[in-house]
Amino acid sequence: MMKMKQEHFDEIKRLIEEHIESEGGTEAMVKRYETGDFERPLAVHDLQTRFCWDMFYKAVSGGVSVPELYAYLVDSHILTALKGICPKVTRRY
Repeated sequence: MMKMKQEHFDEIKRLIEEHIESEGGTEAMVKRYETGDFERPLAVHDLQTRFCWDMFYKAVSGGVSVPELYAYLVDSHILTALKGICPKVTRRY
């Protein structure tokens, strides 16, 4: 069960989708991560988690109030929502 308020989920989803489109679209973004074309790829243990958090911080910086989210959520709650928003990535490097 997701604990994030629907309004926050919808706003984060919109911001992430906008960010991905501004970076060349879903296919390009997924390929970039799957091939390790991002900062410090060899340090990554869980690519899907890294991808989700990267998208969150890059997309949400100008939108949703992160302190407002952390007023009622913890990282695991946010990650659950992010996994429902972000495209799936598979490590290929």
